[in-house]
Amino acid sequence: PLCYLFSECHNSCDRIKVRVWDEDDDIRAKLMQKLTRESDDFLGQTIIEVRTLSGEMDVWYNLEKRTDKSAVSGAIRLHISVEIKGEEKVAPYHAQYTCLHENLFYTLCENNNGQPIIPEAKGDDAWKVYFDEPSQEIVNEFAIRYGIESIYQAMTHFACLSTKYMCPGVPAVMSTLLANINAYYAHTTATTAVSAADQFAASNFGKEKFIKLLDQLHNSIRIDLSMYRNNFPSSSMDRMQDLKSTVDLLTSITFFRMKYGIVVPFRISANNNQVQELSSPPRASGVVKDCVKNCIRHTYNFLFANCDEVYKRESKQQTNIATTTTTTTTTTTTTSSSIIDNNEQNEDGVQTSVATTNVIGPSLKNLQFWHQLMYLLTCIISEDRERYNSYLNQFPSELNVGYISADTLWKLLSVDLKDHLEEHGRIPAERREVKSADYMNLHFMVKRFYDTSVKIIPEAKNTVPEYPKWFEPFVMQWLNENDDMSMEYLHNALEKDRQTGYQQTSEHCLFSSSVVDVFTQLNQCHGIIKTLDLHDPLVIAKYMKRFSVTISQVLLGYANAIRRTFENVGGQDRICSILMNNIQQLRLNLEQLYELMGGAQLDDETKAMLNDLQKQLSDVLDELSATFVKSIEPTIRQCIEEVYKQLQQIKGNQIGTGNTSGQQKGAEAMLVTKALLDYLDQRYSKN
Repeated sequence: PLCYLFSECHNSCDRIKVRVWDEDDDIRAKLMQKLTRESDDFLGQTIIEVRTLSGEMDVWYNLEKRTDKSAVSGAIRLHISVEIKGEEKVAPYHAQYTCLHENLFYTLCENNNGQPIIPEAKGDDAWKVYFDEPSQEIVNEFAIRYGIESIYQAMTHFACLSTKYMCPGVPAVMSTLLANINAYYAHTTATTAVSAADQFAASNFGKEKFIKLLDQLHNSIRIDLSMYRNNFPSSSMDRMQDLKSTVDLLTSITFFRMKYGIVVPFRISANNNQVQELSSPPRASGVVKDCVKNCIRHTYNFLFANCDEVYKRESKQQTNIATTTTTTTTTTTTTSSSIIDNNEQNEDGVQTSVATTNVIGPSLKNLQFWHQLMYLLTCIISEDRERYNSYLNQFPSELNVGYISADTLWKLLSVDLKDHLEEHGRIPAERREVKSADYMNLHFMVKRFYDTSVKIIPEAKNTVPEYPKWFEPFVMQWLNENDDMSMEYLHNALEKDRQTGYQQTSEHCLFSSSVVDVFTQLNQCHGIIKTLDLHDPLVIAKYMKRFSVTISQVLLGYANAIRRTFENVGGQDRICSILMNNIQQLRLNLEQLYELMGGAQLDDETKAMLNDLQKQLSDVLDELSATFVKSIEPTIRQCIEEVYKQLQQIKGNQIGTGNTSGQQKGAEAMLVTKALLDYLDQRYSKN
């Protein structure tokens, strides 16, 4: 029910007593009122101090007992309109206070180069200090004289600060201020029967006005956080602290809005400049996460469009840092030099050449753009992980800026790099202007980028990356070209053997250096493939199958060369033995390489190819052995015949003389085998 009351007071010390009954106008109610001293329909009373009233007010008052026998529980809401005789046409005092507070605020800001002056106040009530003296004294005096509530002062100052929330130090003040405003309405006393929402609804500042202010501030913060790298540079510790306070403020706004602004729909600005209405504001962690992603997307697009300029500036800064410190080598400068230096060899052993010309964007003539871009992206991820993540840490279980940065940048890079490599892949290998070694070098750089930045993300730990598939045609191109290089190594190794007379590699080795040289090249090639650290079994199978073709080509070529050489060195038993040992060592090294490639885990086709190669090498060894035996067969037969003659002669002597002593038998045995042993010792003794 609504009741309209009118009271006239002549002194500010007067009090207005309001009593509330719930009476029924019937015989029973009137009879009970006569019989009892106090009606059970009495709901309670409240006493209002006139000096606390001013202007237009909407206030809740607790109902109190009139006597100890009363059972009272509840509150009454009063819409109070105060008019002072002679001041009927004067603006309400709350409006006057607002004008006073705002004018003081903006005047002080103007005199301070547009920056709010944050007073240095300490203590529990420090949040109620809005200005330095004498401005603070002015607003306090006005508030006391005309009954302006302290919460109204706080909300008014919050509204003023919202126009300067990006100024240094302001976000922290606003966050503290809003937290105390929330605490004022939330921390009701035991005797207060009014809910926090009802108290806020009765605020003289205006519920919808304050909620609208928070919504506008929420949208503005969201926009500015989407450019946090520009608005809060990591080089400024003060601005980084402002970033943390801004997120705290956003969290406070979201909490306040959800608690007190349910009735008023939340309005959020969409990308198309339209306004969306939501039943409640999104979670603060979700908002910050979206802002971080948006900022990272803007950063990526900017770096993609201005890669060369930013890279040169960054490299110059790192060079200056390197020259002014005692440390001669840093991780950053090493990365820079690996991009700038020409004809370099990367750590994975792939020879590459990089041009130092200006790079405007992705090109079909070189891959330098991607090296520069990934270097810059690595710097961004490092900055997000080491600097911004330590300040945007309010939601540890929901938000990790370093992870989001790496994940977002990797996804954006993946789309662009994949499309560009597909464009390269459509060009026939013989017409590509980029060398296969440069593709391999880029492959290794992408791998390092993924392993150091992306692989550590929890979501990526159990997933197989797709980037190896993008490089598949270029790795195949490199393997194809590696055939020619491997055959060149083979010819050089064989030529070296010929020039040195097929010298053994050491005193205890039975084979020459050509075997070592050939497998050094093959093992290096396999090492490069293994260093790619592929996790896709299909891609690994393709590479191992193609590499097995190279192995077969090289080893069969070596075996054929040994076969031809063997025909030309007939009679040189030492060289023939070394050549046969070379083939046997090929078989042993092939078995070791087979195990390194995966052994039983290789696909059936690759295993069949390598097993067939092993059989062919075994056949070559058998062929060489047969040829060698055939070449020494006449001499062996002659030696055996000589042994036979000596044996017959000894037998004849034994028949004539009878039994002989053991010593004589030993001498006769040596005589019998002397011709054969002398030949074998002469042929196969080590030089």
